[in-house]
Amino acid sequence: MSYCSDLMINAYPQFDRFIPPTLAAFLQACNKWLLRRYCYRYAAGCILEPDMGWAMTKKWELLPYSNYNKHVNNFPPPMYLKYLTRSKTVKLGKIIPVNYSWNNYGHFLNDIIGQISLAKELGIADAHIVMPAAVQQMAYFQGFMELSSVFREQNWYFQEPKTFVETEDAYFLNAWWAHKINFDAAVDLIDREVIDRIDTNGNNKIFVGRKNSRRLVNKEEVIRVLDKYGFSYVEVENTSLEAQISLFMNASHVIGIHGAALSSIIFRRGKPLRFMELYPDRFMDPFYYWICVQYGFPYAAMLCRSVDEHGTVFTGAVNEKGTDQHDLLVDVRELEKMIQEFMV
Repeated sequence: MSYCSDLMINAYPQFDRFIPPTLAAFLQACNKWLLRRYCYRYAAGCILEPDMGWAMTKKWELLPYSNYNKHVNNFPPPMYLKYLTRSKTVKLGKIIPVNYSWNNYGHFLNDIIGQISLAKELGIADAHIVMPAAVQQMAYFQGFMELSSVFREQNWYFQEPKTFVETEDAYFLNAWWAHKINFDAAVDLIDREVIDRIDTNGNNKIFVGRKNSRRLVNKEEVIRVLDKYGFSYVEVENTSLEAQISLFMNASHVIGIHGAALSSIIFRRGKPLRFMELYPDRFMDPFYYWICVQYGFPYAAMLCRSVDEHGTVFTGAVNEKGTDQHDLLVDVRELEKMIQEFMV
């Protein structure tokens, strides 16, 4: 079995006062990105290494599509792959290795659940779903185990460090990036009784901050502005998945600093949402703009001054390595104007 489908989002930004021209140009350039969704079957026997999810044939040949994201982003496989036969090996039947590029909540919703959704679509979801054992400790994974009976019942195999998986029949999957098909699957996984319990038909206003990176340099000033317009400041790093879903499901107005927590806007599906994203101006990403386009959520954005680890305003290249970790210095006058004109 082989399946492959490529697409481009082609979400052209509105060049108006709610999206800065620099960001709008970047979003338009992102239309050239090719998104790939596939299922490749390899039934001649292969071995899966535990660190990055690469698979090798019995002839020591790398299967590049076994880890598509790392392959296209030029992450080399571990040098010790040639010593596979000296390591602990577990033999399994039909497997679907599920690995992804960055271990966070947003990639989990898109990459992992997207791949599981594709497996179900293709009728192969009965295979062992092989995941790194460390994922079991992630709060979002534990949350889905608690909130979704379908998710719990998957045929999971958690691959421990230093343990290699050998199989005669492997299906390598990849999901489209930032695509509604993946997020709809995530929303639909949550048990109906959970949704009925936490959906209060709320229309709250929230500002989603961050604790560890991309923090607000002038947080107190920002909160004073938010208070004037009925916004609650929240940080969700230590919040249960159920509480996070409820928070976003019952929020009609969301302002947030770019980060994985904002992925929960998908649980506002079918309801009105006005969404505004704050970036450090040295880092840009189309992820939430594309989500808003696909769900019909009006979108606005602000570019804030990037402040590095030394407290210095950074003026280097956009999306240079490390710029995604910079803190934000918010122009509170611009923020207030955006709230007055967009968050209505």
